Amino acid sequence: MEKLSSLSILFVLFFSGQALGQKLAPNLITDNDHKCSVVFPSVPQEVFKRTDEGMKFTTHVTVEQNTYMMKVLEINKLPSASRGAKILEDWATKMKGKVVSQNEWSLGSSKGLKGEIAVNVPDMPEMVVYCNVIFKGETEYQTIVVAPKVVLNAVRKDAFLNSFSFLN
Repeated sequence: MEKLSSLSILFVLFFSGQALGQKLAPNLITDNDHKCSVVFPSVPQEVFKRTDEGMKFTTHVTVEQNTYMMKVLEINKLPSASRGAKILEDWATKMKGKVVSQNEWSLGSSKGLKGEIAVNVPDMPEMVVYCNVIFKGETEYQTIVVAPKVVLNAVRKDAFLNSFSFLN
């Protein structure tokens, strides 16, 4: 019985220590290669992938069912004027949703779109996707938040999306 109690205490201490170690802390990610930065709500992971259009770099983290992503795509050509709208439509198609708003925005001399996508799939929670797309030269930048609508952390979403900046 004493062994079981000691084991139980070690188990509790181990897992409570892990939970304490997973506290949220803003994490500034600076991408010197692509000359941009963004503040994630926790430590993200990064994935690299070659696509038909060019090299894609995705940095992402999920916190409390809210997923935060930054995608950088080296498209190796100047984007068309309609590329931002196409990206929002592609997200809507991928998520089986629809674009409910899109607005032009700029950061310095770079122009882009901010969009919101509503996702209502039967037998699934209502989802929302926020996607900011901006272009600088031949590089496309996306900052995205995907979450079930009922657990969307609007403060964290706004902080993340508004933290994106170019280094120069």
